[in-house]
Amino acid sequence: MDTRSAQTARGMRDLLPDLMRRRQWVVRSLTTVFERFAYQPLDTPAMERAEVLLGKYGPDAERLIYRAGLRGEMDLAMRYDHSVPLARFCASQDALPRPFRRYQIGPVWRGERPQKGRYREFVQADVDAVGTAELLADAEILDIALAGMDALGVGACRLMLNHRLILAAIGRYAGVPESLLGGLYRAIDKRDALGRDGLRVELLAVGLPSELLHRQRQAVDRWLRGSAHAERLEADLLAALEPEDAATFGARAVPRFLGALAEAAAGESDPGAVERVVMADSVDFLRALAPDAALLSEPVVDRLLELLDIDGQPDAVLGELGQHLTDPTGRQGIDETRDVLEAVACTGRDVGRVDLDPAMVRGLEYYTGIIFEVVVPGAAVGSVASGGRYDNLVGTFGRDLPAVGMSFGVDRLLVAMDELALFPEAATSGHTQVLVTRFDDATTAAALRLAAALRDAGLRTEMVLDRDRLGDQIRHALRTSIPLVAIIGPDERARGDVTLRDLRTRSELTVPMLEVPSAVRRALGLAEPPGGDAPPAGDDGCPPS
Repeated sequence: MDTRSAQTARGMRDLLPDLMRRRQWVVRSLTTVFERFAYQPLDTPAMERAEVLLGKYGPDAERLIYRAGLRGEMDLAMRYDHSVPLARFCASQDALPRPFRRYQIGPVWRGERPQKGRYREFVQADVDAVGTAELLADAEILDIALAGMDALGVGACRLMLNHRLILAAIGRYAGVPESLLGGLYRAIDKRDALGRDGLRVELLAVGLPSELLHRQRQAVDRWLRGSAHAERLEADLLAALEPEDAATFGARAVPRFLGALAEAAAGESDPGAVERVVMADSVDFLRALAPDAALLSEPVVDRLLELLDIDGQPDAVLGELGQHLTDPTGRQGIDETRDVLEAVACTGRDVGRVDLDPAMVRGLEYYTGIIFEVVVPGAAVGSVASGGRYDNLVGTFGRDLPAVGMSFGVDRLLVAMDELALFPEAATSGHTQVLVTRFDDATTAAALRLAAALRDAGLRTEMVLDRDRLGDQIRHALRTSIPLVAIIGPDERARGDVTLRDLRTRSELTVPMLEVPSAVRRALGLAEPPGGDAPPAGDDGCPPS
């Protein structure tokens, strides 16, 4: 039988009960933290008008937005995150408290390349404070980030902190024109994936048209996989150019670019080295075709890397940056970062987990102040939480309101916690505790009464529905790790008792019907509830078997 029609879409997945229980435990734990800080729940639509989302994230991110809509209706898009819908919501409300503290937990959609810990549909748990520019709000969000990780048992995390004003000042110190700062941020944001040498190539590509670079990377990728064809690569590159440039560039540059690909990696045998050489040489080739004024010079790139490489304790890093960044904007970024760190320290939270990283960039373009990411050492999933200040985002919808917030990546947290075996037993404790068997039609009514009494006593109880043989019912309990089986056969029904079989110890005992909930609790090591259990219902009103 062909089951291809039953497969999920690429990057989407079904979550089986065990994984869903762990996800629900993470969500409950984070919700408890959010509400302890007096944040209120909010939900927004899964789909927004496309114009709400477009123009907010930057060109690299906007390529990943899922578009939707019905024929003849308005253009729609699936939400990319919770922050832009929140900004749209706040701009539409006149009576929100200031600050408006809200949390939202739900799925978002991005057309990314699926890989470990990265899916096209995933759950984010967001918490934001809208309507205050006070740095205490930034400190509160950092406090929530660390408190959330502590609540999940992932206290051994690292919070990487930076400030957008520090980044901008580093760019100006190095000589980056204001017009290229956006490209600078996007390049630096790829540092962890590229490494230092790869980052240098990425910085040298700043100023080249983003669509041209996108096509160039596609061309290099196809060439490396041995699936390149000159005609296809030429079409891809030409499609990235403005019409007025295509003729000149196509006649002069595309053939040379394709020739450069073929010659770039001569003498290299390591696949990683081949990729690095081809990428670097192809960027150098494209740079030679662009005006010098539109690019970052090599001395500028070297000055950037000098400051981006600064490392050490936060106070030491801020001090060293202060020796170079003497303009008012840089000083403001350094002072605000120091004030936020001091405020978080006042809460008693362990700020020894905070690192000041001048090269940490949140890739989304709406950030304006403090930015941060949380990573879990030893887990190969990248950041599991991130956020920052975004004072201008709500203003794009017509109402100026400063804001700061963060997002926990629930599905990345699941991967990291699974890798490091950090889930407590409570995270997987939703399994069925007792199976009530169905012996025959004559005992079905008694079995239904017993199942109802167990459920009313707060015990997770499964009632057998089909007329299976008793042995098959017990094998089902073994397969699904149900520890206890309650059996009411004709003899038990006549005596008014139940046979309770413990599949873990292969033992059984006979228990009066009224005492079964207490006996189950004792077998599971659970405490008795205040006031005891209600007795099972009598025959009156019980549906016929």
